[in-house]
Amino acid sequence: VLPVTEEKISRDIYSPINNPQELPTISVIIPTYKKNDYFEPCINSVLNQNYPSDKLKIRVVVNGSDLEYYKYLSKHYRKNKLVEVIYTEQKGLVVARAVGIENSKEDCIGFLDDDDMLATNHLISLAKFFVADVSIACSGLADYSPDTNSYNYSNYINKAISSVGEGVYDNYLRVSSLLSSQCAKLYK
Repeated sequence: VLPVTEEKISRDIYSPINNPQELPTISVIIPTYKKNDYFEPCINSVLNQNYPSDKLKIRVVVNGSDLEYYKYLSKHYRKNKLVEVIYTEQKGLVVARAVGIENSKEDCIGFLDDDDMLATNHLISLAKFFVADVSIACSGLADYSPDTNSYNYSNYINKAISSVGEGVYDNYLRVSSLLSSQCAKLYK
């Protein structure tokens, strides 16, 4: 095992990916418990990623007692090889994420709430970090307001990134404010 140098990390992160086969496989886990108006845009934002489809798996975990919602999603996505719909009777976000993790075999895991969406380049921009042997990659967030059709970038993740600064860190205490939420991250 060779040590990872700052030069290697900078080269790998800021260089374009020349060989898509170097990219890690990614499982995006989407917990959901009842039908809502945001789910379709949410899952479509993952399906429309500019990430190689052979390296992507979406795991929708229906948690709680809504078996009809699970049946609906299973039927709706059964022909889509990128989407796996899983059911658990246990309720709760943490349980759903744990079930998603248990069913994941990919190199990296990301979480997405069923009322959130990803920018088209979200996964590819974070995946570049894993070519450089990073354990957790974090990005900023934008809160969308449908009433005003506008985005707000003044949220806790963006403020934490500003205070920590962009870069690669091996000191988890320095970046602990970024680790308080599962959103906008990929984990190895």
